[in-house]
Amino acid sequence: MPCKEYVKEYPDFTDRDEFVGNVCYSGKEPFFLAVKLEKEVGKMGVNLYDVAYGVEKAIRESDEFKQLKQLYDQVNNDQGAKKLFESFRNIQLSLQQKQMMGEDISQEEVEQAQRQVALVQQHPTIARLMEAEQRMSVVIGELNQIMLKPLEEIYGSMQQ
Repeated sequence: MPCKEYVKEYPDFTDRDEFVGNVCYSGKEPFFLAVKLEKEVGKMGVNLYDVAYGVEKAIRESDEFKQLKQLYDQVNNDQGAKKLFESFRNIQLSLQQKQMMGEDISQEEVEQAQRQVALVQQHPTIARLMEAEQRMSVVIGELNQIMLKPLEEIYGSMQQ
């Protein structure tokens, strides 16, 4: 069902913008989500799982995700890049695990990680992949902030 029929306040919605569950997807802005307004307000609550699956779909359809996926596939299709990237990821995961377990990271491990980062950054496809990962991380962080606003309003006011 087209979003335009229900959400009159948003003239940017077109007849192509469709609902999936209770979430409307705008073709112009993949991350612009609007909760569907029910014909009778208050008759039906919002199903948060529908909204979450809607956000998942929006992420998959976003330019940021598509670019990330394309670059990831390019790295995996180049054996040299794949080996270099996997080595970088293994070092990164190992250091993260140590940090989470409260273990000290040696100077040697830090230097090894720095050398690996320097190598990875010299590979143009991997460097672009890492930039795309960073952009996707920013988007996910922003979405997370939006979703946590109701909790911040409750608990944030208790701290004042």
